[in-house]
Amino acid sequence: MEKATHNGRLLNDKSFTLELAIFETGVPPEFRAWGFDDGKPIAPKELDLKIKLTRFGNKVDAISFAPDGEFLRSKTTIVEPHSFIVNITATHKGKSHQWSYESLEGRTKIEAKVAEALEIKSEIAGPAILEETIDVYGSVIADPSLERSVSARFDGLITAVHVGLGDRVNQGQALFTVESNERLKSVVVHAPIAGVVAMQNAKVGEQSQGKTLLRIIDNSKTYADLAIFPSHIAQVNAGASVTVNYQNTEIAGVVDYLGSEKIAARSP
Repeated sequence: MEKATHNGRLLNDKSFTLELAIFETGVPPEFRAWGFDDGKPIAPKELDLKIKLTRFGNKVDAISFAPDGEFLRSKTTIVEPHSFIVNITATHKGKSHQWSYESLEGRTKIEAKVAEALEIKSEIAGPAILEETIDVYGSVIADPSLERSVSARFDGLITAVHVGLGDRVNQGQALFTVESNERLKSVVVHAPIAGVVAMQNAKVGEQSQGKTLLRIIDNSKTYADLAIFPSHIAQVNAGASVTVNYQNTEIAGVVDYLGSEKIAARSP
């Protein structure tokens, strides 16, 4: 025999020939084999066939066969990748025939010097956690629960202002002094929390009139209000890690809230 009749690999040992093929049309991949003696077909039940597939890591798959019509069919599926060293033992009329060959599908060989020059390294693959990063844009805002508006408890004349816009103040620090219109007594108003003066509406010589004179924000804890495409919402979960790049500084945080087109991230 010179040509494989079933598009398989022909293996010859004098007058004995074995044709072996991986068949996967409409079925999971399987081996099919046909035996021939001096060019004449051998009945599948008269042929004993065993195959060992040696894969990466020296893992060995032992494949046995059973007759199926005019051929032998492997009893197990030949799983991907179909890249292995094949060792075959076929026995007919008490005589054993053996072959070994490489079927290295999807492999490539790189010379050691080339790999070194290109800084190519290989490692054994294993389980790992894959992370996906999504770029979004938005603004950094203070935690609303850490903001305080400051006013005088009575109407009076503002006689002194001790802090300016943008100043960082400590809890209990003097902010401004008001002289009561009724009692003509001066009272110093102190900062209820530590933070930054975000709004300063107190001016010497003006009446307090019950209005908000200062606003202090504690920005030790912030939120990032971020816009996100609806198609990406399913890829984000509450508690997911977030890195915010703000004024050349990286701030680590977690997703606190998800909306239809928005997420809010807070610093931990």
